[in-house]
Amino acid sequence: MDGTTKVRRGLEVNMPATLELGRLGYCTDTHTLWIGNHTGGSGTPTRVLPVMVGATALTDGEVGLVPKATIADRLKVLRGDGTWVAGGGGSIDPSQPNTWTGLQTYNMGLGNPPIGVTGAYQAGATVTNLSANYLEGHDASYFAVSNHQHAFGDITSGLPLTWTPSAHSHAWSDLNSGVPTVFPPDSHTHAFGDITSGLPLTWAPSLHNHAWSDITSGVPLTFTPSAHVHAFGDITSGLPLTWAPSAHSHVASEYVTMVGASAIADGEKGAVPKPVIAERTLFLRGDGTWAAAGAMGDTLELTAAPADVHVSGITVPLTLGETLAFGVPVYVKSDGLVWKANATTSATVPAIGVTAEAKNVGQVCVILRKGTATNMAGWNWTVGSSAGMIYLDTTAGTLTQTAPSAANNVIQVIGFALSADTAFIDPSLVIVEHV
Repeated sequence: MDGTTKVRRGLEVNMPATLELGRLGYCTDTHTLWIGNHTGGSGTPTRVLPVMVGATALTDGEVGLVPKATIADRLKVLRGDGTWVAGGGGSIDPSQPNTWTGLQTYNMGLGNPPIGVTGAYQAGATVTNLSANYLEGHDASYFAVSNHQHAFGDITSGLPLTWTPSAHSHAWSDLNSGVPTVFPPDSHTHAFGDITSGLPLTWAPSLHNHAWSDITSGVPLTFTPSAHVHAFGDITSGLPLTWAPSAHSHVASEYVTMVGASAIADGEKGAVPKPVIAERTLFLRGDGTWAAAGAMGDTLELTAAPADVHVSGITVPLTLGETLAFGVPVYVKSDGLVWKANATTSATVPAIGVTAEAKNVGQVCVILRKGTATNMAGWNWTVGSSAGMIYLDTTAGTLTQTAPSAANNVIQVIGFALSADTAFIDPSLVIVEHV
């Protein structure tokens, strides 16, 4: 099986107009990832992590990531059109002329404005005698009245002679007429000490609580326990030696860093190891290290699948009784394990398929039962007619295009050649034994 995942790579200006559905594209200059998102065979690529799109004179921008700032951009600010520009917060330079005597115009492309915003950014500077009639190139009639407020003392005309009262309140001391001499009582409370008459001699008890120390009689010797909880530190006996895990979660800081796989041992799951500055353009390998990925043409190889051997078809996982390489014909022995098939006698047949990968004794190996297998470095088949037939060989674990012919040999067809390095594997379970 081909486990290679390929990603189109290049400059964003060279990004193709269409990508196949699900095909990925990586722009090396803008560091963005794209994916073909059309419901058909191909379509307009869409950024997976898009950079913001700046506004133009005719269209709004789009939400996205802040564009990359270079070293030269570190003191600049991001403008709404998506570019890094200088400026964005200077102060008035008092060394410039501080009086405008007529309509002033200012073109940003021609330098500093007439009142002088300078690189010194002098804090606290002011410009005097600035006439509102020339602000922004407009006279005073240009500015429409907006919602605002004035202090009452600023209003010098147009005040009404009488006022319609609105909802309001007065302090009691402000009332100098119309105050009643008696008041009907409303709902209120008094402190017990304020009551001087009418107290009952006995009281019917109401629902209330007492502190435990207030109870001087009638305390039971034993108590029926009610639903309650204890702090873990309060439990002094009866603790189990082991605990069954319950549903819970961990914060990221509780995870240990992953353990990478070695040539003889599998790795362990864990947090991604911390990349340092020098590793920012590298990729995490299965051995837990950051390394550069190999580039081929306009694609970026993200896996290390061998390019010279692969299979495609119906497979089954089986445990090996011995260490086997790729493309070895195998049979199932009486111990239930997979071993090299051999056409010398019927005791080591039938072959049920060929190995689709190289694995060690005791490991589970993928066996190709029916499909195509390619071994560019190890096979050189003859193609066509009966000459293209492939048989189980009398050398254990090998294939041949010459049918075995010695006494007691077994003839089993394993498949036929499609090309010099590719075979169609479909082992026949009908075998012929020489006598």
